[in-house]
Formats: sequence, C-alpha cells, structure tokens
Amino acid sequence: MFIEQNNTVIFEYPDGERIQVFPTADREFLSLLSQSRIMIKGCGNQLIRKLKDDEYLDDELLNKGISVSIIGNNNTVSLDRIKVNYYPERDLKGLKINIGGGPDDWLEKEVFRSADDCRVSIGENTQINGAMIYLQDNGSCVDIGRNTMLSWGIDIWCTDAHTIFDDGGNILNEGRSIEIGDRVWIGKDVKIGKNTRICSGSIVGWGSIVTKAFDEEKILIAGVPAKKVRDNVSWDPHCINLFRKGFRSE
Repeated sequence: MFIEQNNTVIFEYPDGERIQVFPTADREFLSLLSQSRIMIKGCGNQLIRKLKDDEYLDDELLNKGISVSIIGNNNTVSLDRIKVNYYPERDLKGLKINIGGGPDDWLEKEVFRSADDCRVSIGENTQINGAMIYLQDNGSCVDIGRNTMLSWGIDIWCTDAHTIFDDGGNILNEGRSIEIGDRVWIGKDVKIGKNTRICSGSIVGWGSIVTKAFDEEKILIAGVPAKKVRDNVSWDPHCINLFRKGFRSE
C-alpha cells in the first residue's frame, strides 16, 4: 500500500507508549507499511491504532483483517483496541474503512473522489467479523462505542455516494453522521445508512436496513426498513445453553 507525506500513522500501547510508524526514517517500518493494507493520499490525515499489551506492532501492521483507505485531507481514523476476525474462507472478512475514493476496488480509475474532515472512531473491546465503513461527504463521521459486536456482511455507509437534489439545486441527501452506542449487537447482513443512530444496549436483527435515528437504549430493531419491535432487551455473547448454565460476559 502507499502513504503520502504529511500524514501520520501512530500505534499506541496501554502504558501510553506511542510509536509513530509514519512519517519515519525507520526502514523496517517503511518496509512493513509497504506490505500493509493502509493507503493514505492527501495531507493532514491521521490513523491512530491502539494495541493490547500482547499485540506486536509488526504483526498488526501486516494484519490482513484491517484495511484503511483514505483519499482527502484532515481525516481521522481512531481504532481503540478492537478485535477483528479475518477468516475469508468462512466469509469473515474483517474491517474495511474507506474515506473518499470508492467504496471498493471496482470503481473506475478515471472517477476521482475524495473527502475532507471526516472521522471514524471505534471503541475499546468492540468485535468485528466483517464490516465495510464508507464515508464520502465532507465533514461526516462514524462513531462506534465500546464492547459492541458486529457480525459479518455488514455495510455502514455515511453517504449515498451519488447526489439527490430538488428543482432548485438544493442537495437533499448529504451524509452527516452514524452513531452506534456501547454494547450494541449488530446481526449478520445488516445495512446502516447515513444520519442514523443506534443507542447503547440495543440489538439490530439479521438482514435489517437501518434508515433513521433510534433514540432509545436497549431496544430490538429489525426489518426493512428497521423498526422497533421490542424494548427493555439485553444480550450476551454466550449461546443459550451456556447462558442457562450461568456463563455471562463481563
């Protein structure tokens, strides 16, 4: 992959040690970055990745489960000691973040896109099995809280990628934000669109499409488009058999 000058990549350990792997004169870091899935074009962009004590920087730079692509200026991606599962043979494709550019590699090379002043933030202990996060509109953001669990086949798009406007030329579909709270469980093949909110403790059912903001905590939402189907719910990552035996998450 490729990183232009005037951008920053930082890894941080729990004791506060911060290692700037770009820009750097360290040839080993530069070699590892060239093999990584990090691509940054523009200036003033920052990628901050927080590691656990037992995670080695070299291994994480080569982690195939995390892909970050930024095209634009003054964008920030902050990943706070998350767990990403990458087993493509089982359709667990890890985490892919694209800011600017196209949502994937299929976009025609002659089509140039970029985005400025965007932010992606994912909180500590969040687990991701297969999610694509895409931002295209300037100043937009995606914030995901702590202890959240994302299944696989998930799309989180804070943009429509194309423009919708009225007869007066006024833009009608600008993406601003997606907010996902703490301890949210997002089921398989869920799609989350721009300007939406899922509050802490909530559950999003398999195959749902989220198109609006939900302002209540601990609710179950499901459907196309997603609607609230139950409130006062909680969830635990253990299966029902183990849960009945008393196993509980922390």
